[in-house]
Amino acid sequence: MKNLFPILLLCLLAGCASTETRLSENRATIPRYEIEGTVDMTVREIRATADITIPHALITDEGLRIDLAGMSDEINPDRLRLKRITTGNRTWLPSDLTHDELGVLLPVASSPRDLRLAIEYTAPLRDGYKEDLGYDSFFATSRWSVWYPLIRTSGDDYPPHCDFTVQLDLPAGMQVLTSGREQKCEGRDERETRTWEATHASGFALNLADDHDLITIDLEGFRVTVLAPPDQHEEFAAAARLTARAMVWYRDLYGFFPVGQIGIAPGAPGYRGGFPAENLYYIHRACLDEDFLMEITAHELGHYFWGMYARSASRIDLDWVMLGMGIWADQLFLAQQRECDLDELWRNGEWMELYLKAVDKGVDQRLGITEEEEEVLEFDYNTYIRHAKGALGIFLEARKIGQERFAALQRRILAEYRDRGLSPEIMALLFEEAGIEDASAFFADWVGGDTSPDRFPREFDGLIPSTDPTQNAIGE
Repeated sequence: MKNLFPILLLCLLAGCASTETRLSENRATIPRYEIEGTVDMTVREIRATADITIPHALITDEGLRIDLAGMSDEINPDRLRLKRITTGNRTWLPSDLTHDELGVLLPVASSPRDLRLAIEYTAPLRDGYKEDLGYDSFFATSRWSVWYPLIRTSGDDYPPHCDFTVQLDLPAGMQVLTSGREQKCEGRDERETRTWEATHASGFALNLADDHDLITIDLEGFRVTVLAPPDQHEEFAAAARLTARAMVWYRDLYGFFPVGQIGIAPGAPGYRGGFPAENLYYIHRACLDEDFLMEITAHELGHYFWGMYARSASRIDLDWVMLGMGIWADQLFLAQQRECDLDELWRNGEWMELYLKAVDKGVDQRLGITEEEEEVLEFDYNTYIRHAKGALGIFLEARKIGQERFAALQRRILAEYRDRGLSPEIMALLFEEAGIEDASAFFADWVGGDTSPDRFPREFDGLIPSTDPTQNAIGE
């Protein structure tokens, strides 16, 4: 995930689930959505009813907050339009409810029984996204990018996972890529009804196109489906092949892959990089050569272990710990595919270059800063520090015990930390248990401001590149 355009960056950095929620999650606290809707391309909207079963443990005497794609109508004219909410024999109209900038408060009391409610609403298709992407998309990576109501349990906390059954009536022949596995497709004349399911999902992304190609690759039990733009068919077909190959590699490395099928959708034409959603990820289109596609597919797949399986302990889902653990693995994949030494790859690679530029320019190098602190910075902190510096720190420590032992440590952490928050402090202790001496002391220094290589001569031994990577300004 690099150089995202602003709205995507906002979507990804706005963590929707607190550490406390993640740590206590079990099947008894996972809501279930059953959504039936109609896609109307004439007026560009989805008219739907979401039947939601909400576990009683999530309901407090304060009532139930329901988000409608965030912010007020004045700030976000594309927010969901609520028609009515029904629970049992009671129906609420919008005028009956208390509103805030995120949605409405439903006045229900806590109960020993689960609550089932039906929300009738309309989700406008977003013209700005269609103009930027060439198709209609809801990433479902945050409360600003969903096409269905969100349940807010308390404060700014959301259930980290839900189960979904989605049935849509839509124009026949439309190319659709979602976070779910398709269960049924029934056609009638110019319309068809399609059904998808997704369990234990952080969101349900929906992508609708009328002039793209759907390409499917099957490899060793994995399925990859890509929504390919008409002018970049070959590039996205190559991305599908590379993704299938990388999924097999990750399974060999960790003993499993978290999902059996994954989708790829095109991102913004003018940007380089990508970002993950539930069971699919997006690749921006400014750079799609084979070398970069190998890098971005390996990188995005790493998020499905680090960030979406093992979880961040911060409110930023993809914090530097998750990014660094994933980048260690994706760099190992690249080194093996390119038949080069892992040290050499890091020494001459982009992450080292970005880190050394940040050191040379004297920008804020602290890891783990707040979103408010990040907002006032005048450089791409997410790329230069959260990604590059965070990943380099983990590589430097992993280097002390070698690839095989560090991969074994990662397998152990994945086994113990599914849906649990992994903090920098706990990570450092786990590193020390695996034989990485003084990892806690190293990371205590590394997260701070001044982390130039001359402060860490042992860790950087043999890693400083022979050419000067700092001659360009940050952002170039």
